[in-house]
Amino acid sequence: MKNDNNVCKTHFRAKSFTSFFLFFSFLISVLSGLGLYLSPRGRIAHWIHWDFLGFTKTDWEAIHIVFVAVFLIASLFHLFWFNWKTFWCYIRTKSTHGIRYGWELLASVVLAVLLFFGVYYRVPPVYSLVDLATWIDNSYEVQRNQPPVPHTEELSLRQVARQVLNCDVDDLLSRLETAGYPALRASEKVQDLAERHGITPRQVLDILESETISETGVNSEISHVVDDSHAGLPSSGGLGRKTIRDLAREYIISVDDASEALEDAGIQGAVAGDYVRDLASQHNKRPSEIALVLWEISPDR
Repeated sequence: MKNDNNVCKTHFRAKSFTSFFLFFSFLISVLSGLGLYLSPRGRIAHWIHWDFLGFTKTDWEAIHIVFVAVFLIASLFHLFWFNWKTFWCYIRTKSTHGIRYGWELLASVVLAVLLFFGVYYRVPPVYSLVDLATWIDNSYEVQRNQPPVPHTEELSLRQVARQVLNCDVDDLLSRLETAGYPALRASEKVQDLAERHGITPRQVLDILESETISETGVNSEISHVVDDSHAGLPSSGGLGRKTIRDLAREYIISVDDASEALEDAGIQGAVAGDYVRDLASQHNKRPSEIALVLWEISPDR
């Protein structure tokens, strides 16, 4: 009989399972929250295929939603199914004999309210965590990480040819074939093509632009409007994604001189932060024509 008392019970304990599950759900929720806190804004995350611990922002969003939801459900289950009698007994006892830690309860409520309104009214240092998140987001906002148009990765190759590179779609498909990244069809999305070949959407566009440069010696957009005397026009590709300030710095001219040159060429109202693609579209020109105007006054010409 003594041995029977020492027999290890092997039946499944739902309360212990729920406690362990709550713990692991909490850890994963914290980890996914950290991943989302460190992630860039959606358009950039998708464009550069940002990842944290091997998971993309979309992955972390899904993980966070699911585990926060199951954590909430498990918490309610843990309270109302396993500990409701204990909890209700505690509430009745405190309501009958009074709250023993009244000042502590009041202080916690006041602190929670102060934090809530501190965030709402953006009061430092309460808002510092949000400011840090904004700073992290802005750190990704460099020119190379910017898609030429919002959500370029969702465009089809036909749309990229027409809206971004301003070239014939058959020529675009040929460039991909030459680079070793053949497309299935013109309607294939940039993101699908990138995933199929294990590269990022940004690299797809870089490949297209670099292929254009390798074929002509200059950017394809410029090849339509320059003659041999302009074959040395410097460009790393992606003129449309650059601003007037970027080109002025690249061509070693001042922004004021750039604006004046553009105005003389009939391109009115250009400012330093204008994107070349937007300026070109407004004046029915190619981005290369905008660049050529500035290159003409460059001391390196």
